[in-house]
Amino acid sequence: MASKQDKAINLMVFTNLSQREIAKKLDVREETVSRWKKQEDFQNKKEELQREFLKELVAPAMRGLKDLIDADSEFVKLEAIKTILDRAGYDSVDNESKRLEKEKQETQIQKTKTEIEIMKGISEEVEDLDDIDGMIYGKD
Repeated sequence: MASKQDKAINLMVFTNLSQREIAKKLDVREETVSRWKKQEDFQNKKEELQREFLKELVAPAMRGLKDLIDADSEFVKLEAIKTILDRAGYDSVDNESKRLEKEKQETQIQKTKTEIEIMKGISEEVEDLDDIDGMIYGKD
């Protein structure tokens, strides 16, 4: 027979019961359940059970997404397709647009920096010419 802690873990993972309801169901004080939740071994067992539970949900979730591709709503279809492509590692159209916009901005920034450097160079040359002009014509 499973311990009360194991039963508490199962109830936490597989139901929507509150901590108070779990305590009542197991005939323990709510403070006891709270103390269990702070124990590392309890947390590890709960996390492992959650991972197993999620693994079982992946296949039905993917089938559900696949079914949504045939939905009547174009919006639902698009969202399902984008989700599947994102999960498969492909960039969505939104991500690609953002990437291209960022690339465009970075190119514009680089162009502006280059123009600034050119203007600095021209400015230095003009100052040098003023110095030469001053030496030739005796101007300051």
